[in-house]
Amino acid sequence: MGHAAEQKNSLAGDSYRSTDLVPFRTIRKWLVIFPIIIVILGCLREWLLLGYGVDGTNILSLNREQNVGAWYSTVLIFSCACLLMVAGRRASQAKDRDARYWYILAIVFVALSFDEASSVHEMLMDYIQPVLQTSGPLLYAWVVPALILVPVFGFMYIPFLRRLRSPYGIWFLASGAVFVAGALGMEMVGGMVADDNLAFTVSFLVEESLELAGMTSFSLAVMNYLRTDTAIQLSGTEKTL
Repeated sequence: MGHAAEQKNSLAGDSYRSTDLVPFRTIRKWLVIFPIIIVILGCLREWLLLGYGVDGTNILSLNREQNVGAWYSTVLIFSCACLLMVAGRRASQAKDRDARYWYILAIVFVALSFDEASSVHEMLMDYIQPVLQTSGPLLYAWVVPALILVPVFGFMYIPFLRRLRSPYGIWFLASGAVFVAGALGMEMVGGMVADDNLAFTVSFLVEESLELAGMTSFSLAVMNYLRTDTAIQLSGTEKTL
C-alpha cells in the first residue's frame, strides 16, 4: 500500500513537471542572476563616474528612469501581478474566501509596475513637497502618504498571511519587508544624505538592490506556491482515482 501511494504521488509530480514550458530550476536561476548582473553593472557605472568621471552610461544607472534596471523591475513586477491573478483565479474556483486578497494584490502590483515605468510617485512630489515643505528623511515627499498607507495595507493582510500554508506567509512577509526597506526606508535615508554625493550614491544603490531582492524573492514565493498547489491538487486527484 505504501509503495503504491508513493508511486501515485511520483506519477502526479511527473505529470505536473511535464507541463513546464521552461524548467522551474532554469527560471529560478535566471531570476536570481539577472538582478545580480543589473546591480553589479549599476555599481560599476557609479564607480566609473565618481572615480574617473566616465559618463555616457546612463542606461546602466540605478538612479535614473528609462534604463535597464527600471525596465527589468517593471517586467518583474507585472509578472508578479499575472501570477497573483492566477492564484486568485484558482482560489475563486476553489470557493476560497481569500480569493479577493490575491486579486487585490494583483491590482496593487499592476499599479506598482505602472509607477515603476512612469514614476508617478515622483510626480506627486511636485504637489506634496511645496505644501508640506518637507526636508531631511521626508525630502522626497511621496514617502509621507506611503508611511501611512503601507502599514495600513500590511495590517489588513495579516489574517491572509496567517492562513497561508507554511512557509508562504512568512516568505511573502519577509519579501515585502525587504522591498519596503529599499523603496521607502532607503528613500528616506537618501533624503538625509542628498547633499553628500558619495553617501547618496551608496544609498540609492542599496535601495535598488533591496527592491530587486524583495521583488525577486516574492516572485519566487508566488511561483513556488502555485507549483506546490498544483502538485497537491494532482496528488489528490490520483488518490481519488
